[in-house]
Amino acid sequence: MSKIKHHRLISPLIIMLVAVFMLSSCTTEDEVVWDSIFTERFDLSEDAMHDLSDSVQNIDQISERENSTVHFKQTVGDAITMHIAFDITYAPDIDLDTISFSYHLYNEKFTLPASIEGLHGEAFEKKAGELDSNHLMTGSHFEPFAFDRKSNTVSYLLSFNGDHASFTDGDLTLLFGDFATYSDTGERISDYPDLHTLSWRPQNEALILQLDILSDDGKPNGDILASPFSFVAKVYSDQYAAAGQLHKPIEFIMRDGTVANIRDYSSPGTKSSYAWAYTPRSIDFTFIKPLDTENVKAIKIGDLTFEVD
Repeated sequence: MSKIKHHRLISPLIIMLVAVFMLSSCTTEDEVVWDSIFTERFDLSEDAMHDLSDSVQNIDQISERENSTVHFKQTVGDAITMHIAFDITYAPDIDLDTISFSYHLYNEKFTLPASIEGLHGEAFEKKAGELDSNHLMTGSHFEPFAFDRKSNTVSYLLSFNGDHASFTDGDLTLLFGDFATYSDTGERISDYPDLHTLSWRPQNEALILQLDILSDDGKPNGDILASPFSFVAKVYSDQYAAAGQLHKPIEFIMRDGTVANIRDYSSPGTKSSYAWAYTPRSIDFTFIKPLDTENVKAIKIGDLTFEVD
């Protein structure tokens, strides 16, 4: 500031224009552009995209092999949820409607051993499971999202969710392999040797609500995790009374007094049936639209109500 004051010949208008330009540059640099896969999947409003901008991480990694090229574009999520948007461009002679592959997620950065090369089917799956002790056995969902037949490219959405902070412990590595085409009857036609590994350090951030499920005498029976993208409730034993509540309606009581059913965010039996799982001891959802965790006052599971604050 002192330099500007001493240079009296500098026009105030020039100073103002420079300041405006600098502000504009900063705004552009910090602006988060959501991948179209996520805006379409979550049906996001402008306000929601702004509020959840910290949950977005641009990756922009490319892995090229003889028959396929993977473009790892962007992730959206938090400590317990990871949504991944990526494209795969296949060789011109590969049929997009019959191609298939396997994927594995690891909680570590590593180099593939030569022993996995050339493996397919059960042999590939066995070796992939043995590669690392930190193999993340989280729930997952995978879907082809869009087809560009002119470039022979498929856009995919890959989603993982877990019952603990599994995505904030350090580097992650995603493995793609066991590429093959199949007939209409499920017969394996052609195998492709392509292997892709992509590693990154997650930086997705969002508010996660963590609540304890307590017995009448105050002892811990289980816990609840609710993030903008997923929900998990579990009890430590199916003998606890709380276990009998997990299959009952789940509601979010918002600070403005409105009440939202969890099925407003993820609806078993409809287009998001993949995103729901239930056992006598746990239940989890991956949401089809984000939950505003900042404004949740309480969570109700059956006859149990858990205050956020």
